[in-house]
Amino acid sequence: MYIHVILLFMTVLLHDNLRAGTGAGTSAGPHPWLTLAIAVVPQLLLVLISLVVTARGTRKFEHTRRGDHLLAADITPRLLWLSAGVHCWAIFFGHWAELVRFNIGNIIAIDELLICAPALACTIGLIASRYSVERRIHELLLVSSIDRGEPIAPLPPRARWVNLQVRHQLLVVLIPLALTTGWGEAVTRSLNLLFDQAIRRGDTWWLYPVADWLAAGDGSRAHAAELILQITGIFGVLSLVPLGLPLLWDVRPIRTGELAEVLTEMCRREAVRFRDILLWRTDGSVLNGAVVGVVPWARYVLLTDALVERLPREQLMAVMAHELAHAKLRHILWLAGSLIVGSTIGAVATYSAGWAVHHYTGLGSTQGHVLLASIGSVLAGISIMGAVSRRFEWQADAFAVKHLSARGRWEILERVVPDEPAGTDSIGPTPLELEAAYGLTMAPQPPLEQEPPAPTFVRRTITADGSRIVGPAVEAMAGALLSVARLNHIPVRKWTFRHGSIAERIARIRRLQGLPPSRLPIDRVVLWCKLAIATGMLIVIGLTVRELLIG
Repeated sequence: MYIHVILLFMTVLLHDNLRAGTGAGTSAGPHPWLTLAIAVVPQLLLVLISLVVTARGTRKFEHTRRGDHLLAADITPRLLWLSAGVHCWAIFFGHWAELVRFNIGNIIAIDELLICAPALACTIGLIASRYSVERRIHELLLVSSIDRGEPIAPLPPRARWVNLQVRHQLLVVLIPLALTTGWGEAVTRSLNLLFDQAIRRGDTWWLYPVADWLAAGDGSRAHAAELILQITGIFGVLSLVPLGLPLLWDVRPIRTGELAEVLTEMCRREAVRFRDILLWRTDGSVLNGAVVGVVPWARYVLLTDALVERLPREQLMAVMAHELAHAKLRHILWLAGSLIVGSTIGAVATYSAGWAVHHYTGLGSTQGHVLLASIGSVLAGISIMGAVSRRFEWQADAFAVKHLSARGRWEILERVVPDEPAGTDSIGPTPLELEAAYGLTMAPQPPLEQEPPAPTFVRRTITADGSRIVGPAVEAMAGALLSVARLNHIPVRKWTFRHGSIAERIARIRRLQGLPPSRLPIDRVVLWCKLAIATGMLIVIGLTVRELLIG
């Protein structure tokens, strides 16, 4: 859902860039009511389709009691992509953005939210329609949870469940996007106001030298300054947003008790500072953990109630160590850098390709070059960020295994099978041997099979000293991933853009057993990724500073 919401806003920004490049103004469009219908009616139809498919699937499940029929009824991910496609069509071909701004004006961040409102409302409707599937999955898991002795959390009512999903999945990405979009608009308008005031007031105005310096040359210096201010503001917003989590989510601090002591000790060992440890209360509907925040004074350690109640202590520590890895290794900042570098590469490559085609064949135009550059920037930025994100997840898994292998003692039960008795004396002569010895004619008999010896178990103690990745640490992280997948109803082979699949992550984790922690393959892969991102960022920063200073 995060990628879906990001795409909605990026579509609006792409449309605005193209409109600015062509100089098109704001108008209501040829047919305002038709424009409204193009933006709203298809989104309503998607919600209705979801309701119908969900109702049919749940009715079929009631008759067959087959889980695959229930899972087939959940078509929310596919409908979300269709919703994004309808949103793009309404903006680029239906004049929806022009109609909104014609009626309310270009208000910072507000117009973008209203343009995205039909798709966002469709998202909430799709979440609400999924509740019946979620309720039956919850009922299916009740028996197995009782058999395993796990605590049972009642599923919240539909209104409460939808409220939690909207706050935890939608608003957590929508609010930062709105703030960063608003900041970008504010920077652009502030610079335009600066230049307008400089022209109107003349060189007696105290800010005139700044405006004159920025406007010198062909305007590239002003564009460089705008880019620097926008990136600075984006990082500032991302740094401050975690401070609003206690207001957005239902959380309470964990400052005393054994759990708080264990988590605090883990953070101290890894030198990860934080503002507070928070219990994230979700009525048992979310099983997850997170370390949120870039700077220590605005960083929170979050553990959901289901995670604390249902996972064994070793698996809980593995999840916590995984999240600490993201903070200690600064994965968020590197992901932001990969998005910037990827977007730049995509824009330069596609613009250069469009220019070359136009130069040598005469096909295309400046508007076409800008369109290609914008599309290439979005696709390349998201693709490269996704590839880097998956490798960061693999590194965080490996970090958790290293953390658990650094110290600790585990008592495990090891299966021991007694040796089979040698020869066949213990089971007597065979029928053929009896016939040869006594001249008897015996009916064919099936060969006698010896019962397999009953396995026995011995208790063994494994002590971790940090020299090798130990088996219990590997199984703790693999078990945590399996538990999270099972309790969140995620198929282990389902591939996701940011994390890959649970099955692939578990396979990678199990290949680490016995390796020295200082020479893990994923650490070398991530090192090369970071070197590439750092090189790209240096080039981008160098070109930006050059434009800023030289113009």
